Amino acid sequence: MGKIILLAVYGAAVAYLYGAITDLFMWSAFMAEKTLETYIAVFIAGAAFDTMRAAGNVLMILVLGGPTVKVLSRFRKRHLF
Repeated sequence: MGKIILLAVYGAAVAYLYGAITDLFMWSAFMAEKTLETYIAVFIAGAAFDTMRAAGNVLMILVLGGPTVKVLSRFRKRHLF
């Protein structure tokens, strides 16, 4: 269970990182003024979407992570020389 919790935390962190990267594109492509304040505004505007993405990642990992890790571990044992 510890691996799944760690994987869920990683999933949430990666969701926010992905959001920051897409916000960076949005900021660089569509904002006329390129300042830290406008980037923060774009980041805050997308924070709800980033949070929903992180919650979805965590939920899917908690539901499907255990069986998936079990299958991948069995596959690794079977095919590791």
